[in-house]
Amino acid sequence: MTQKTVPYLSPHPPDTLSQRFAASFSDFAARTDYTAILRPTELEISTTARAACDGRPFGADVRDLLEAATRGLVKQAAVGSIRSIISGLATHCESVPELMTCLAVGIVARAKDCAVLYDFGGGCAYGDADGDLIVRIQPQAQFEQYRVDALVSMLYVQGQEENFQSFSARVVLECDGFEFHERTREQAEHDRARDRFLQTLGLNVFHFLGAEIWRDAFKCAEDVMGLLDNCVRQQCSAPWRKSPRSVGIGSSQARRAR
Repeated sequence: MTQKTVPYLSPHPPDTLSQRFAASFSDFAARTDYTAILRPTELEISTTARAACDGRPFGADVRDLLEAATRGLVKQAAVGSIRSIISGLATHCESVPELMTCLAVGIVARAKDCAVLYDFGGGCAYGDADGDLIVRIQPQAQFEQYRVDALVSMLYVQGQEENFQSFSARVVLECDGFEFHERTREQAEHDRARDRFLQTLGLNVFHFLGAEIWRDAFKCAEDVMGLLDNCVRQQCSAPWRKSPRSVGIGSSQARRAR
């Protein structure tokens, strides 16, 4: 007889973590036309192949060859990066709600046409750091004596390489576990002292209950991205970015501003 696996710390045993995450993602995709983010990649693949053929005595068959090769290299690079991101999150996140939230924030940020970088410290960072709008996700970030579940930051680079401005915003995420328990007085005092310290650094602090994350992790992620987006927009004196970033093209001004 096969023993049924009970999801770890699930508040609702009939559901699994993957089912809840998939349901939340499905709702998010329906709200945002998530499949649209794949179109720039296909456009960039085609553009790369055409550019390689410009001024060369190549026919359409060579262009098709280069397009197929470009697509294969993009997939290869994506698989390697995704493997490193998943491994890094599984190693660094200390709770299931934290893991779900970090994953959802990255997906929502990418759907909003941001470059997304997962930073695990010690020079280990994986993802896409090229573009004018970059979201960096740092699980278990350290601020002096305090360690937080995650730090999410947004960097917007406006202008050309020789004349640019950068704007940024950061938010700390604290994700409670799925199991409900009363905090001791000492724990409550520690958490409040930590929040006050983070606020003196100019950091916003978002607390999410495990039940909120379980119910809709992507809604929590959208709240995080909404705060960062609003904070960065308020800093910009010129109009907000008018066009999507170019997928796969390096941005020297973004690298220079980091």
